[in-house]
Amino acid sequence: PRQSDVMIVAGWTTYKMSHAIRRIWDQMPDPKWCIAMGACASTGGMHRCYGVDQGVDNFLPVDAYVSGCPPRPDAVIHALMKIQDKIKTEHSVLLDT
Repeated sequence: PRQSDVMIVAGWTTYKMSHAIRRIWDQMPDPKWCIAMGACASTGGMHRCYGVDQGVDNFLPVDAYVSGCPPRPDAVIHALMKIQDKIKTEHSVLLDT
């Protein structure tokens, strides 16, 4: 995780898994971005029970959501392009100041 700058969370997460995912997120260097891929990662999907997180945005700052169950490949590419645009915007703001 120390060499990555984008985390893609795919599938549903349990409360136990959320601590490990958060620890990996904290080990990633700044700047970093997160993609919630699929309905399960975005909202918990159809797994609505006491042990399942209802979306990774409860414990991670999500930059892009990819909808679908399963998500379409072009939707994943679109999310990566959204993050690329976000990187360009943030970088240009840093250069202007």
